[in-house]
Amino acid sequence: MNIYPNPTQEKLTIETSSAVLNSYSIIDLAGRKLQRGNIEIGSNEISVTELPKGIYLIQLLGNWGEAVVKKLVVE
Repeated sequence: MNIYPNPTQEKLTIETSSAVLNSYSIIDLAGRKLQRGNIEIGSNEISVTELPKGIYLIQLLGNWGEAVVKKLVVE
């Protein structure tokens, strides 16, 4: 799994080569889920143009309830 570019300004790409991860959420530092969607195998582009500049968390959720959390910076 790759997430790039980070920091980003307009869009974020999530690449995955397996069906283990199936959705994402972008969460602000207060814990509010601001954006969510599905992830498919391959390259997934996510627009972040509606998010104010700042630091967020991107949570990637798997089929069996596992989660990966990464820091996301929007410039």
